[in-house]
Amino acid sequence: MNESEDYTPSLVAGLVRFRTRVVATVVAFAVLGAIYALVSWQPQATLSVAVQVSSGVSNQNIDADRATSEVAAQLGSPQVVDAAEEAAGVTIDSVVATWSQGQSTVGVVVTAGSDSAAEAGANALIPAYQQIRSEQNSALLQVQLDAIDASIADIDNSINLTQSQLAAQPPNSAAAADLEAELDILNARRNQLRSDRDAAQVAASAQTVSVSLADGPDQGPGRVSLLLRYVPAAVVLALVLCLAAIAVVERRRPWLSDLDTARRLLGAPVIAVGQRDAAGNQVADDVAPVVAMSLLRAMGDADPGIALVLPRGPVSLGDSAMALADRMQPVLERAGASATILSITTTGRAFVIEGGQVGKEIPGLWNELGSREHFEKAIEGAKLGADVVVLVPVVDVEHEVLLDLVLLADASVVATSLGTDLAPLFALRRDYEALGRRPDGVVLDPDVPAPVA
Repeated sequence: MNESEDYTPSLVAGLVRFRTRVVATVVAFAVLGAIYALVSWQPQATLSVAVQVSSGVSNQNIDADRATSEVAAQLGSPQVVDAAEEAAGVTIDSVVATWSQGQSTVGVVVTAGSDSAAEAGANALIPAYQQIRSEQNSALLQVQLDAIDASIADIDNSINLTQSQLAAQPPNSAAAADLEAELDILNARRNQLRSDRDAAQVAASAQTVSVSLADGPDQGPGRVSLLLRYVPAAVVLALVLCLAAIAVVERRRPWLSDLDTARRLLGAPVIAVGQRDAAGNQVADDVAPVVAMSLLRAMGDADPGIALVLPRGPVSLGDSAMALADRMQPVLERAGASATILSITTTGRAFVIEGGQVGKEIPGLWNELGSREHFEKAIEGAKLGADVVVLVPVVDVEHEVLLDLVLLADASVVATSLGTDLAPLFALRRDYEALGRRPDGVVLDPDVPAPVA
């Protein structure tokens, strides 16, 4: 049988057990999530820029990808950003423009000191780009026109010179014919340059790459949006981590979560359940009478009868079991049986408990725990004169002493507590099975009332 699987409680029970740590972890993660949201918040505006290339651009060996990449580069250039700042009257911290190959849209993120400033800067970005682009095109056109005009001026000078030379030649002479032919060529070149000038002006007037807003601008996520995003995510992450940790802990070290678990584990009935505080739900009368009478019935006619109250679990259960035995003493006496309570130390030394206080030690008794006959003689020699001897070992009693006590007792009960680690109870069950014995009952939460955790 796999004990860990049989007795591992649910994750809900584990959450209850570690509720303080779970709450602390969730709160810590929520605070970290809020801090991260506030630190990472930046006022931003996002927009999509559509880039369209006219049919004539392909004749100039400019494709759509090249045009889009150039637009992306220029939208984030200092010149365009400065112009947008001046137009919107805001300060722009950064402009990030990205594009993907094969796409004719540029994604732009504008960061500024506030959401409204970022949005205003984004709105001013496209007109600023278009104005600068127009100025660049005008400047390029003027450069082209100036070059053509200079060429035309040179040809005009050549034409004037040729005409002067022609006027000096005799009509119908060979030299005059050559000059006339040269003059025709110069006029043709001048006409071509004038055509080129007109074509340059027409081409400049045609928009080869149009840029417009495809989508936006939209404000980026604000503080509240980031808080609503990161704080719940941090809480969920904390709960997942807590559940994972609890699952590991509960599988490796299961604990006692209900009455039925103790009964099944030790193969003994639950004969008494102690009182608990208001938050503990279970409320019962003093369990001492129930335990005392159950032990009397289990001991039968043994004289003296030896009862064992065996605490297993936290260290505090040793004190609880001793208090339980002390409250059992008057019950046993009212039933007609004189009782003596002995506290057994880790190594087996025995001390008489009187009025809840540790009294005299019975010297040498620990040597007689392995023999019922010798033990009874030692009790008589100590002049205890008891009909019932109740043995209460400390929680961490040595293993050999524990086995001697189990063999010595006519009846025994196990005192434990809900929320207790099951490892001591597993070990105790194996000891009982090895000796061919089993406890006569289980007492849960023997303190009346149980101490508040």
